[in-house]
Amino acid sequence: MMYNRCGAEIDWVSGPGTTTSTTTTTTTTTTTTTEPETTAAPALNLPNYNDDDFSVSCNADAGTCTITMSDGQVFVGERDISDPDNKMAVFKGIPYVKPPLGERRFKAPELITKYDSPVDATQVDFQIKRFDWSMK
Repeated sequence: MMYNRCGAEIDWVSGPGTTTSTTTTTTTTTTTTTEPETTAAPALNLPNYNDDDFSVSCNADAGTCTITMSDGQVFVGERDISDPDNKMAVFKGIPYVKPPLGERRFKAPELITKYDSPVDATQVDFQIKRFDWSMK
């Protein structure tokens, strides 16, 4: 690719920002296409709740439902008020990775596979923090 303003050509081998002077040459290029290497994803020790035994209890006064999985993990959600049969519960904002704070900042996410206490999944509370620059 030639730049009209400076007469320089992009040097695709050295990378962007590197230019060479304009010369005219004729070359023959042979291209060989190979499949990219694929690596298997690392094995994760994630719980499989697809066919899990669990128990559910609902509190009509509070509008919440609690589900306890067979491994003891507890999630608290809310009853779906749009369901006319009152048979559905909604679980919102369950974190699946640890927050990227402190030593975890700018590193690969760390999965949460076991919660130490019941998870409150009645509302989504993970929001982007904003700063109002007009206050300065």
